[in-house]
Amino acid sequence: MSKRGLLACGAAVMLAVSLLTGCAGTCPDLRGSWILVSDGEHRFPAGATPGPGDIVKLVTDDAFATTGRAAGKFDGGAGTWSCRDGVYTECVRVHSNEALMGEKIEFSCRVEGDLWHHAADFVAKGRRYVIDEVWRRLGRQPCDTAPPDAATP
Repeated sequence: MSKRGLLACGAAVMLAVSLLTGCAGTCPDLRGSWILVSDGEHRFPAGATPGPGDIVKLVTDDAFATTGRAAGKFDGGAGTWSCRDGVYTECVRVHSNEALMGEKIEFSCRVEGDLWHHAADFVAKGRRYVIDEVWRRLGRQPCDTAPPDAATP
């Protein structure tokens, strides 16, 4: 077999393995910065850059963190995540709601353009949680971009 034939065969085998193991195209790239625009009940007036009261989610290769203010108090958490076959899973390591700490939460997940939809229905420490959120991807902002409602000197 020629060198070109071997390379083509190798590429075909790699593609087949990826498809069979669920690694090819099963989840969108979620890495980046996101701002909450809807939680199922409420829509948030999220601007182009985060401002006071906004809830943001940062997603790296294998970790996530959310932070913001809900009902006038700090709300947030962090942990690790994975995604496979359209299921986004968070393993919550720390959270402002102690009932969620240590929980493994599986969300249905899809991205449409710059919007990430995820939903979950689960029980943690005897309480039922129904989460139906829409997040919008934030673009990169230069450091000198003023936050909304910032006082100008």
